[in-house]
Amino acid sequence: MALRQWGEQNFFAPDEPHSQLVDRRQGQRLRPLEVLSADGRRLNPDDTTVHKVSAR
Repeated sequence: MALRQWGEQNFFAPDEPHSQLVDRRQGQRLRPLEVLSADGRRLNPDDTTVHKVSAR
């Protein structure tokens, strides 16, 4: 879903026709996905780091 939303924003000119994912019940576009921390804070790339998981 995140890749689809990214593509809708980045692959089409403003007036170019394309499909959109909408809420079936209300017929409205979905809000952009957000990456949230465990406590609910919205995170940006600078707020994250990658930790390797060691095999057990």
